[in-house]
Amino acid sequence: MRVQAPTAHTPLIGYDWPDTGGRVMGVGEFATIAGVRALVMNHLYPDDGSVSEREFAAAAANDFAGPIHVSDDLDVIDVSAMLEPTTPCTGTARG
Repeated sequence: MRVQAPTAHTPLIGYDWPDTGGRVMGVGEFATIAGVRALVMNHLYPDDGSVSEREFAAAAANDFAGPIHVSDDLDVIDVSAMLEPTTPCTGTARG
């Protein structure tokens, strides 16, 4: 059984939820299962600089094989430029 975190935020890394026996998916796993071809992450926590953009992207890449962009507020992102036209979407999580 899978559950969403009670705060309705998607965590960077998935984990087991002890009270329910379920699992909270991390953002990379969630994106993979949703079948997206590119992942743009914003409004990340912590936002105090203790975790770099590279570290956020690397953690999501553990469960997501497509391109990942960590954005800042007011970024304009052309997601189509992140995609190769022949990139297949498997829709299954790795691991």
